[in-house]
Amino acid sequence: MMKDAKGQALKAGDRVRIVPEWQDPDDDAFERIVYEVPKEGGSVMIWALIPGFEYPPAEWIQANWLIR
Repeated sequence: MMKDAKGQALKAGDRVRIVPEWQDPDDDAFERIVYEVPKEGGSVMIWALIPGFEYPPAEWIQANWLIR
């Protein structure tokens, strides 16, 4: 089970944001959702929901860098 920076369990479909100390400029401009949560490892796949994009950009990120 992957947990966010506050120790809350993450699951596919959760809306999340990146912890401020790990953010790039303008990271708060887009909503992100958890897409995939593997059973092992420490990372989850998130999608950034950007208006006008047919396919949302995806990235693997450390689960403890996120907040639900």
